[in-house]
Amino acid sequence: MSRRSGADDAVTLWNASANRDPDAFAEPDRLDLGRTPDQHLAVGVAHHRCVGMGAARREIALLTEEIVRRGLRFEIPGPVRRPRSNFMSGITHLPVTVTDVR
Repeated sequence: MSRRSGADDAVTLWNASANRDPDAFAEPDRLDLGRTPDQHLAVGVAHHRCVGMGAARREIALLTEEIVRRGLRFEIPGPVRRPRSNFMSGITHLPVTVTDVR
């Protein structure tokens, strides 16, 4: 059920679920490099774009190419902790094991 907000209503933005909306994506928490639509809110869409978007995309491409070239495999051997926040979506603890599969 939805309704219009009134003049005295409190309103908040819960942007921590941006690009992870279960109503928009079948598996919102799974990394899917081919997911469509691909409108990542982290760098903006339409007229509102991050000025460093091009550099960030190139850095990610180079990192991905190097990971593949080196034959690295990443695993998460323990629990991931996230902050309790309606403003930030992130990770406060992420154990990672790196294995060379070559």
